[in-house]
Amino acid sequence: MERDQAVKFIHDLLRAMVAKDASDLFITAGFPPAFKLDGKMTPVSNQSLTPQHTQELARALMNDKQAQEFEASNECNFAISPPGIGRFRVNAFVQQSRVGLVLRTITTAIPKIEDDGSESIVGWTSVETPYAPNFDGYSFVFGSYMLFALRIDKKSIPPKLIQKHYTLNVAKYLADTGR
Repeated sequence: MERDQAVKFIHDLLRAMVAKDASDLFITAGFPPAFKLDGKMTPVSNQSLTPQHTQELARALMNDKQAQEFEASNECNFAISPPGIGRFRVNAFVQQSRVGLVLRTITTAIPKIEDDGSESIVGWTSVETPYAPNFDGYSFVFGSYMLFALRIDKKSIPPKLIQKHYTLNVAKYLADTGR
């Protein structure tokens, strides 16, 4: 397979990957190319790739510097941006003496909190009574109140970090009010 054919093959797979909203593309010798759709591996075709094909596909995506790194360490991580398709993180590796590739979609659009369907929690808490927050969402009192906004859907904030933030704000409040 020539380099141009290899690049076209990968680009066609990436277009299909984007169209199906898959997160990853797996290129492995002895298996057909596969997408990761909704957390499940989904083969793209019935035809398995040969070790020579996977090696040629990997090399077709790399520039000379990346190819040198790959030859030296049997691994290379880089990004590609085929025009009109998208941006992808590439992990090329050697496993059991065979070349493999994993390409992952890099989303370029920053999602808005309103668009992701998760609930957001916003409330106000008083410096004097920090453990009695007002989460009704209609209270816009400033003064001795600080905004307490969290988005808890995928990550958690360590309690010590919240406590430190609160302690610093209380100290600032006390210094500002002369207490």
